[in-house]
Amino acid sequence: MQDKSLLGTRCGLLFKHLTKSFPQIVKATNWFMVTDDEKAFFPPIKKYLPSMDLYRCTNHLDRDIEAALRKLGDTDNLLVA
Repeated sequence: MQDKSLLGTRCGLLFKHLTKSFPQIVKATNWFMVTDDEKAFFPPIKKYLPSMDLYRCTNHLDRDIEAALRKLGDTDNLLVA
């Protein structure tokens, strides 16, 4: 498992480089990013690409919901047993 602060730093460097190399993306309004809800991505994206819309991957969301239901013992509502 990666250190979250290191991952955030790497993400920051990536998005900083992207915006420096392609300055037109900073103000673009016709694009979005789908993530696995990795919290380390959010601050650098919002810092360097504030107009980008962020969405969560539905596969990851489904998996997290199923894990929460299992933890609560509610296996009747699982899509996959």
